[in-house]
Amino acid sequence: MPLFENKPVGRIQKEYKTNMGFYRHLHSSIELCFVLEGQVVCEVGKNRVTAHSGDALMIFPYQIHEYPRELNENGRFILLTIPLEVYKSYRSEIAHFLPLTPLIPQFAKHNEINSLLEIIVAAEDSGIPYQMCKGFTIGILGAALQNAELNPRTNKQDDLLAKVLEYCNDHYKEKLTLSQLANQFYVNQSGLSRLFNHGLGLSFNDFINLLRVEEAIHLLTTTSLTVSQIAFEVGFSNVRTMNRAFIKHQGVAPYCLRTRQREETTWI
Repeated sequence: MPLFENKPVGRIQKEYKTNMGFYRHLHSSIELCFVLEGQVVCEVGKNRVTAHSGDALMIFPYQIHEYPRELNENGRFILLTIPLEVYKSYRSEIAHFLPLTPLIPQFAKHNEINSLLEIIVAAEDSGIPYQMCKGFTIGILGAALQNAELNPRTNKQDDLLAKVLEYCNDHYKEKLTLSQLANQFYVNQSGLSRLFNHGLGLSFNDFINLLRVEEAIHLLTTTSLTVSQIAFEVGFSNVRTMNRAFIKHQGVAPYCLRTRQREETTWI
């Protein structure tokens, strides 16, 4: 999975999953993973945690996280992705705190939480209005925040990084440079470079390329645009640059990924 995920604006995304294998990524939403059966290994930043049956995981906005495919086996999981439009009532708390650990032990075993999850996941089939699901989701999030170990954010760099990442997400298709970004936020260019390296473990160029690769993957797998058309559409200066970015961050060239996707779709 590409690094930065774009979710539909304002809508809660809910998924019932049997495997939690995802490449490292981040997004502006809050992510809650409930382990119903089995276990899941999650890496948030440089920390690795294992959640067992009954546990839950909570990922804050713009935290890089991964569910390593090679470490995770089949089970039963519910994944809720909660956008700002839904979690805005907790925005101040989220802006000033970070989870000490993403793990919330035995949170998914609470009967009330289980009942609400069942309603949310089955909402469309049951004819339950979205606004009702939204209310239930806000309640689950509030309970998760109460049960989580939260530490005050002690570094203003966290806030700056979140704003910078959001700006990059809006402008990555343009010819965006580190110098332009530094001017936009009135910060020193070398300091901004360190912010990327320390906050994400990535250079500015790598981050921008990953955003472009993300959108390119979406277009490769959902449209008939040529690789050349896609390269320019997502902000790469040429196909060669996009090929290098794909091989570096995905391990395959764009056309190979498209071919693999078609083969998997045909097989299914």
